[in-house]
Amino acid sequence: DYLMDHKLTNVLPIFNCNGFGQTDRVSEQQSPDRIKAKLEAYGYEVRLIDGHHPNQIKAAMDEFARRSGGDGKLLAIVAKTVKGWGAPSTHGAGWHGKAATGEGLKRAMAELDEKRVELTSALVSTDQFTIQPPPEPPTRQPMNKEMPTFTQMMKKLDMESVLHTGKLATRRAYGIALRALGQSNDKVVSLDCDVSNSTFAETFRKDPELADRFFECKIAEQNMFSVAAGLSAAGKIPFCSTFAKFVNRGYDQIEMAINSGANLKIVGSHAGITLASDGPSQMSLPDVAWFRSWSTMKDHRGNPGCYILQPADAYAAYALTGVMAEYEGACYMRTLRAETEFIYSEDTVFNLGGFETLAEGRDVLLVASGYMVHEANKALDLLDRAGISPTLVDLYSIPFDTDALLDLAAKNNGYVITLEDNYGGGIGSAVADALLDSGDAFKLQQMYVKRIPKSAKTPEEMLKMCGLDAPSIVKQTMQLLQVV
Repeated sequence: DYLMDHKLTNVLPIFNCNGFGQTDRVSEQQSPDRIKAKLEAYGYEVRLIDGHHPNQIKAAMDEFARRSGGDGKLLAIVAKTVKGWGAPSTHGAGWHGKAATGEGLKRAMAELDEKRVELTSALVSTDQFTIQPPPEPPTRQPMNKEMPTFTQMMKKLDMESVLHTGKLATRRAYGIALRALGQSNDKVVSLDCDVSNSTFAETFRKDPELADRFFECKIAEQNMFSVAAGLSAAGKIPFCSTFAKFVNRGYDQIEMAINSGANLKIVGSHAGITLASDGPSQMSLPDVAWFRSWSTMKDHRGNPGCYILQPADAYAAYALTGVMAEYEGACYMRTLRAETEFIYSEDTVFNLGGFETLAEGRDVLLVASGYMVHEANKALDLLDRAGISPTLVDLYSIPFDTDALLDLAAKNNGYVITLEDNYGGGIGSAVADALLDSGDAFKLQQMYVKRIPKSAKTPEEMLKMCGLDAPSIVKQTMQLLQVV
C-alpha cells in the first residue's frame, strides 16, 4: 500500500519464492504465480524470473534502473528459487539451519564447484552487473534556525489565549513543537499512522511549507518505523507519531532500528490509564517497561539505547520535543490526551537525563512522571495537613541523574515512593536499581497499575480505581513512614 500510495518508483520489491519455510512448504497462497497476481491487482508491473539465472536477474534490474524515479507503473520482481540451490544434495525440506558435515559436506562443496564452473564458463564480456543507485534528489540550502519559544509559537498560531487558561494537553504542545521544528530545521520529517488529528502531528501537516515532509503511513505502525529508519539513514530526523498503545505493534521494527543506530523519535499519545473512558484495549501500560529496558544498554555511540520522556505539562512537552531533535539517537516520548495544568514556564530548562524538583521536604521523596506529577501535587497538601513534609520530583527522563536523585533520597531519610500510570517495570524499577546499586539503606514503595483497568468517565475515577489517586498516595506514604 505504502509504495503504491506514495508512487515510490525508485523502490524495487523483490519476492524470493523457494517454496519452503523453516519446517514445511509455504502456503499455496505464497506461490510465485499467486504473488504475481496479487501484485498485478495492486497495479504493479511484475517480472517473473528464474532467480538463479544471471541474465534474467540483470535484465530485470536494468529495466528497474531505467524506470526508477519516473511516472510510470511500479515494478516488482518475483523470483522463483530453489532452497539450497547450487548443491542438489541439500535441496528440499529438513536442511533449514543445518550445515552439511563429513561426506555430505564434501559432496555439497563439489556440487557448488561444478555450478561455479557452469555459470562462469557461460559468461561473456557484456555480462556485467552494475549497481545503479536512484538519482540524487535536488539539493536545497540547509536550514537549521533556532527553534522559537513556546510562547512565540502560540502567538504565531493565534493561540495566545490558550496560555491564559493555564492548561493544555501535552499532545497538542507536541504538535506545535513539531511544526516549530519543521520551520527551523529542514531535516525534520513527520510520520503518522492515520491518527494525526489525535496525536496533533496534523499541526505539522497543515503547514503548506511542511506538507511534503509529512508521510501518512495509514494503520501500519511496523511499516512506519521501518520507513523512519530509512529516512534516518538518509540523514533526516524522523518523528513517528501514533497512539502509545499502537506503538507496541512495531516493537520488532523499533528494535532493529535501534540496533542499526537509527536516529528515531517516537511519540505515543493517549498514554497511560488517564485515557479513562476508552478502556484497557486503548491504554499503553507495558510500554514504559519495554522502552526502559533499552535505556539500560549502550548504543553504537556509547549513549543509552533509548531515552524515555514523560512531560507533565505543555511547556515540558514543547521543550523536550526540541531536545529530542538535537539528540542523535532513539527517543520515546509519551503524551497525554487530558488537558493538564501548566507547571513550568519558558525559563525551565529540560535535558535528557534530567529531572525537576517541584517541592523540597525532609520526610519522604515522591518520584512521579507525566500525569502522576499532577496527582502527586494534590497529595502534597494532604500530606502537609498530616504533618508530613515531602519532596516531589518530576522524573521526566529515563535514564536520569542517579547521583542527584540519591542525594534527595538521603535528605528524606531514605524513604522513596515512585508513582506511575502504567504497569510495573518503569520508573519504579529504574529508581529501585539506582537505590540498590548505591549500597546504601533505603525504603522504596512502588505505586503503579497492578490490575487490568476498566473504563471510567474521568481520569480521576480511573486513578481511584487503580489506587493511584491523591488519597491513595497519602495512605501509602503514611504506611511507609509508619504514621498512624
